Amino acid sequence: MMNVCLHPMISSRSLRYAFGGLFLVACCLMLATGFSSCQNDEYIGDIYGQWQLTDIQTPDTTATPRNLYLAFQSNVIMARIVGVDAHYTETLQGTWQQSDDSLFLSFYCAEAQADYLQSMLRTLFVMDAPAGNLRFNCHLSSTAMTLTQGKSQWQFRKF
Repeated sequence: MMNVCLHPMISSRSLRYAFGGLFLVACCLMLATGFSSCQNDEYIGDIYGQWQLTDIQTPDTTATPRNLYLAFQSNVIMARIVGVDAHYTETLQGTWQQSDDSLFLSFYCAEAQADYLQSMLRTLFVMDAPAGNLRFNCHLSSTAMTLTQGKSQWQFRKF
């Protein structure tokens, strides 16, 4: 077998190591870009992530549920109710928008499931929401979020 050499100082063994190193660097770059695609594409502030409802105060109700969650990413929101024994989960999807201290939530589902949508929103927010649209005053930090509407208040913690 003949040893082919491009330069008198470079052996085929050196070339294999060089290409092996380049291959390793290429794999690392592909891994890094693959994992970064799971990141949020745009910075949406402290609201990003999952929030657990810790306290509800309305004129008629005071409760401390621990099984209600909101999750925010990009302009998408998911509301989730986890069963007490964690054997079931009910979810709603929608969109959200924040403007100054106002938070607008818009949940949707198939027209045939309109009763389900209203039932979920009553469970989450203890109120009816025509067409799944809600508007709150929002006070937000990196670890706590308080939503208010009239005399009602919902407190969340970053989960």
